[in-house]
Amino acid sequence: MPLSSAIDRSCVSSCATSQVISSDSRAAAPGDRPSDKRPRMERFFPLGKWVLALVLLCVSALSGFAPSAAAQTAHFSWAITTVGSGFNSPQGVAVDASGNIFVADSSNNAVEEITASSGYSTVVRLGGGFNSPQGVAVDASGNVFVADTGNNAVEEIVAAGGYTQIIPLGSGFSAPTGVAVDRSGNVFVADQGNNAVKEIVAADNSVISLGSGFSNPQGIAVDASGTSSSPIPATTPWRRSWPRAATLRSFRWAAVLTAPSA
Repeated sequence: MPLSSAIDRSCVSSCATSQVISSDSRAAAPGDRPSDKRPRMERFFPLGKWVLALVLLCVSALSGFAPSAAAQTAHFSWAITTVGSGFNSPQGVAVDASGNIFVADSSNNAVEEITASSGYSTVVRLGGGFNSPQGVAVDASGNVFVADTGNNAVEEIVAAGGYTQIIPLGSGFSAPTGVAVDRSGNVFVADQGNNAVKEIVAADNSVISLGSGFSNPQGIAVDASGTSSSPIPATTPWRRSWPRAATLRSFRWAAVLTAPSA
């Protein structure tokens, strides 16, 4: 081989080696950032593909436990039957011991009974003179109590005599919307317009304000523990507490008035 050709090849090899060494040295120079050829998602979210894989795995696993349509409706298989007819914006309902249903038929300005004996097909209008009633309750004797909202009144429709006699109860209400009655005949009222909850004492028809701080109360109920064998005097303090459950749809806390011990 000619000497000049060998020198040229040696030079080319040496130069190439020099360039490679120079290139490696430049890549490791301080301050330089090495080129990252990874996909952009992996560079910015190193765990992204693993998280995505885990999510897909969970979805796949859970899809195998989806209940069938029959299983989903198994707990809701009871029949729904429409009772009565001709109502217009009914607002309150109550049921007596015989199964008769009483309705505050607000926009018809009426209180009506759907009789159980007729298979809930007969609707009987009770009393008269109501104005947008919104609340109704019934006691053990079948007497019906009405929150007569438009008339700012609470009234009793007496069962004896065929629900023809109406007795006003208490006074000073403003747009009452809810009513309840205990076993002693004391009537409890959600007095919406006065932002108050009140009791109409059965013994003397007096009205007692219960608790305080209410705003626009619309419904009320009373349980057995709130029943007293004698009327609770006006000086007896009632206690307001907060339950651990919110009212449906509004997420507002409901106030509970607890009857004091004797």
